Amino acid sequence: MEFNLISDFSIPILIVHGSDDRDSVPVEAARELVRLLEAEGEVDFEYWEIPEMGHGPNSLDEERSELLRLAIFNWLFERDPGPGGPPDFGGSITQSRDR
Repeated sequence: MEFNLISDFSIPILIVHGSDDRDSVPVEAARELVRLLEAEGEVDFEYWEIPEMGHGPNSLDEERSELLRLAIFNWLFERDPGPGGPPDFGGSITQSRDR
């Protein structure tokens, strides 16, 4: 059985990268991944390139860092967990969807 990392994704993908990241993973690597995902055409993804951000939200001023973290949090929790709901982590998880 062959697995294609790009075409076999069945979950939404959020790619967040700083436009000024040149240290760990250059922003060009994220742009190339976006190009590959777009070429595939069937992958549900969003790409956020954050102006003036280096490697991670801590490279932003406090206000922009907090706004980015909140936006990521909101993106994650707006997603449908799929059939059967969220996984059981041994605690009580409640889910409410008005959509």
